[in-house]
Amino acid sequence: MSAYEHHSFQLINTDNTIIYGDIRQPSEAGRYPIVLILHGFKSWKDWGFFPYVSEQMATAEYISVNISFSHCGVTPGSDFIDKVEEFSNGTVTQQIEDVINVITSIKLNSIEEIDLSSHWDGRIFIIGHSRGGAIAIIVASRIEGINGLALWAPIARFIRVSARQKELWINEGKFTFTDAQSKRELYIKKSYIDDIENNDNFDLIKASSMLTMPAIFLHGKQDMTVLAKESETLFDAIQHKNKKIEIIERTGHTFGINHPFISAGDVLNSIISKTATFFEIQ
Repeated sequence: MSAYEHHSFQLINTDNTIIYGDIRQPSEAGRYPIVLILHGFKSWKDWGFFPYVSEQMATAEYISVNISFSHCGVTPGSDFIDKVEEFSNGTVTQQIEDVINVITSIKLNSIEEIDLSSHWDGRIFIIGHSRGGAIAIIVASRIEGINGLALWAPIARFIRVSARQKELWINEGKFTFTDAQSKRELYIKKSYIDDIENNDNFDLIKASSMLTMPAIFLHGKQDMTVLAKESETLFDAIQHKNKKIEIIERTGHTFGINHPFISAGDVLNSIISKTATFFEIQ
């Protein structure tokens, strides 16, 4: 018998896009905290290590909720971004709304055919990787009821191009690049920049300074995608006394894991263990 039960779900947004998710909860009777898992840019709930992380957290006696953002551009079952137009319309605002939608549905116990009321102990923790870490920070700075954050290689700024690239992005109405996974051409519309520049609340340093819950940062020292300095900057901004940071030697942005997932290494297992232990003592 599995140590956890696995259920998939869908939530419909106001723009008729879909948040796909998986809930894994311990099989034994009892009450457990929820861990919401947020992926980063060019990723989705089934990318690489995310299902494994969800499984391990459920085994460690958490109810894990692993979601795909509604504009991730990935059809369930696909191994790459196949809905290019949907992906191009993604914004920070939309991702924040996705997370709040999921959290609200959890609190109202309104996720169809899944009853959490007899298993959830009322606590919610968030694991966010890369841009998912940044979204976790913004959400946690805005709403009550988040009991702790685990920020894995989080970004400290949402616009991640040079001034010249940003100018071209604005002038051309989109930023185009090649997806390393599928080798397909992807793009992000200018609406992504407009959304950020029209929202002062998307200042991640300021949002970090407003956090009122414990947070742990775990970042690879060899991360060339998001430099460890970004975690250090966010960490320094947090005023809450219960915070921790670890810069991990000899690993990069995805902790040695690619897609499709083959097996977890010592680094990923250590990161999962450190996260579960940090949440456990809160």
